[in-house]
Amino acid sequence: MDNRTAILNKVKKNQPISSPHPGIPSFDLPEDLIERFGVALSNIGGELKLFPNYDSVIEEVGQCLEDNNNRSYLSNTNLQTSEVEPHTTIVRGEIAVAENAAVYVNTDLLPDRAIPFLGFRLIVVLPQSNLCYNMHQAYAQLDIANHGFGVFIAGPSATADIAQVLVRGAHGPSKMEVWMYK
Repeated sequence: MDNRTAILNKVKKNQPISSPHPGIPSFDLPEDLIERFGVALSNIGGELKLFPNYDSVIEEVGQCLEDNNNRSYLSNTNLQTSEVEPHTTIVRGEIAVAENAAVYVNTDLLPDRAIPFLGFRLIVVLPQSNLCYNMHQAYAQLDIANHGFGVFIAGPSATADIAQVLVRGAHGPSKMEVWMYK
């Protein structure tokens, strides 16, 4: 018997007993997903604003458009303005994830997939009912097969590559807000 065969026989003989995969553990869900999302978003430099209904969000969007040189792309509204250098970009989010404050944006609804990353301030609007606990639940709810392109966005752009100094807005918005309504 050659060395190779002898080694393989020893490995085969000394393998551990096979057992089934334990699966993904389940964790207790926090009682207040909105609070969990807000803390996670704050920890990564973002801000959560809660609204009583969709109409109050539209009022606030209108105020933003009056106050600044802004761009807004909220489907199903008549707020479709566009400027060359937007200060604030407002987009619709589909799903928010409480554990990491990521929000899924389906960029098929936008004229260009780069829009969420062009302004100084990014505002993502979605209903509180679209908040889930973790990424497993988020992907289970998404119909990715019917999207051309979508992205999870978590917090404002940030890097500490140079001299280990944190810089927000190095390659995207410097500020991110998530506006949730009931």
